[in-house]
Amino acid sequence: MRNLLLSLTLAGTAFFRPASAGTPQLGLQGQPYVLGPVFEQTVAGGTYLHLDCETNLAGIGTQIQALVPKLKQALMATRTQPMGPLEVIYHAVDGNPETRFRMEVGFLVPEGTQAAGAARTRVLPPFHCASMTFTGKVADLGQAYGSLYGSLHTSGKTPSEESRQMILYWEGPASTNDLLLIQAGIR
Repeated sequence: MRNLLLSLTLAGTAFFRPASAGTPQLGLQGQPYVLGPVFEQTVAGGTYLHLDCETNLAGIGTQIQALVPKLKQALMATRTQPMGPLEVIYHAVDGNPETRFRMEVGFLVPEGTQAAGAARTRVLPPFHCASMTFTGKVADLGQAYGSLYGSLHTSGKTPSEESRQMILYWEGPASTNDLLLIQAGIR
């Protein structure tokens, strides 16, 4: 899985920030995960080559593992390169482990790219959201989303039903080095 995701991603991006006001230190320093600051942004839209499915929180990893090889085949059939990292889009996730929701897995691709294989294309509109980086094991990702949504509520912002994550660096679900940008839509 590591090689597959790395081969699909154009370039990894890493952000390092000092653990204190002193000398910058790399690594998790014994912490299970590291969260970056929450910031508000509008992400540009574009053509999105994707596969979608219905799942629940427990099924996300299994579904992504099943969809990424098909997505890679579709991407190769388009003879284009992705314009950024793997993006996962969630629709109407409510935090209940049993609730089923729609999930899309894909890449932004050049405008005019046609659907291929089982993958479809659609135009993503600009996405206004609260964003935060997460470094750590996927098992701790729920803590990051809790913090992100908590920040939204504290600031008086209303989340939309869409959230996204970009996989910026991936070693595997148990790695503490995985780096994701998580985003919660703002109405």
